[in-house]
Amino acid sequence: MTLDHIEHQILRKEFNEPGIHVALVCAAISCPPLRREAFTGNQLEQQLNDQANQFLINNQGFRIDRENNAVYFSSIFKWFGEDYKKTYGQEPTIDGLNETETAIVNYAHKYVNPDDQKYLKQGGYQVKYSNYDWSLNVQ
Repeated sequence: MTLDHIEHQILRKEFNEPGIHVALVCAAISCPPLRREAFTGNQLEQQLNDQANQFLINNQGFRIDRENNAVYFSSIFKWFGEDYKKTYGQEPTIDGLNETETAIVNYAHKYVNPDDQKYLKQGGYQVKYSNYDWSLNVQ
């Protein structure tokens, strides 16, 4: 059994938890940060929320370009966007966004600051994905 098998054939298929994409990281610059502790059952929800918060306050994970009316997300959200639809795609589509983009925005909305939350909900912007830097990160 490989880590790839565990991620894609077990965790993604058997559990509806798109937060795993901020937890299972490849240690690249554009990845969410590596944790200094193991994920545990008792703390998993808090740990996933913490990971998402850390990733989405970082320009690698999320940023708004108000001047050009664009919201940038990590390519991780592009690659695994379908995983967010079941939980975060239930609300009506945000103006100008498709169903997957709306789900990604709804997920991110939980973790960004109030000004960014307001901007995200108004719609009328383009969702774009940042180039991915595969260089090794540091702890």
